[in-house]
Amino acid sequence: MRPASLSYVLRHEPQAIGLTLDSEGWVDINALITCACQKLWQKCGLMTCCL
Repeated sequence: MRPASLSYVLRHEPQAIGLTLDSEGWVDINALITCACQKLWQKCGLMTCCL
């Protein structure tokens, strides 16, 4: 996932990678990394992420 794509997802569409922001707009960094990794693996046609 490119940095620009990640910025877009965080600002406009966190649900696109399975993220849920808290009431103040924050997300746990571990959840961000896991969701981004899983989305990338899906995009590459792999079944699961190694995290």
